Amino acid sequence: MAIEAGDPQLCLGTPHQGEKRHDMSKTLQILLAQFPGAVQIPLANAAAACSIRLQTARNQLVAGTFPIRTVKIGRRRLVRLDDLAAFIDGLFAPQKIKLGPSLKSERLQAKARGVTVKQLRARAQQEGSAQ
Repeated sequence: MAIEAGDPQLCLGTPHQGEKRHDMSKTLQILLAQFPGAVQIPLANAAAACSIRLQTARNQLVAGTFPIRTVKIGRRRLVRLDDLAAFIDGLFAPQKIKLGPSLKSERLQAKARGVTVKQLRARAQQEGSAQ
């Protein structure tokens, strides 16, 4: 069976022997239809898909709080379509939010990273939902 350009198997990779093929989410199918044949898209398109202004996305990248992994190839900042789809799908998943006053360990960790406790908790929550 030949795989042609634009085929979802080409974009996501074909499963190796003994691996299960993961079903694509509806969001990923929509993104693949919107960007045919692409595995990665420019940051501007990814930010628009998340309803984030481009300058806000750039500011978040510099601060280390942009919610999606990116890669820089040459001068272009790119986002993988499957990472973008996972982020969008995660927006609608139920989330446990830690409430209450911050712990001293959280304040020290946030200060060491140069972020607020709220940003630290949000980042920890994203890392927990991605795993």
